[in-house]
Amino acid sequence: MARIDEIYGIYLPDLAEPEEIFRVHLGLKQRDPERFDLEATAGATDGYTGADVREVVLMRLKIAFHAGKDLSTEHLLLHVADGAACRLRPARVAAMTE
Repeated sequence: MARIDEIYGIYLPDLAEPEEIFRVHLGLKQRDPERFDLEATAGATDGYTGADVREVVLMRLKIAFHAGKDLSTEHLLLHVADGAACRLRPARVAAMTE
């Protein structure tokens, strides 16, 4: 295991940026971002990095697929509520606990 001798900052998105990050990652998965309540999902992911938001989209897309459903805002919001069950810890929480 390698050691990191530098300290790197992780800058969290401001209030408007998570919406755009959701928009980008939903679009990359051929989902129309206009079908989602991006304001609600962005608000529920306060403290998440861009990588955390990407992980929310990818994991809930898989869960919806295996359930035979199309991805919805509810899926994304459930992921945030189930963050611990899905092994996703926002960067802000991870930094505070380590």
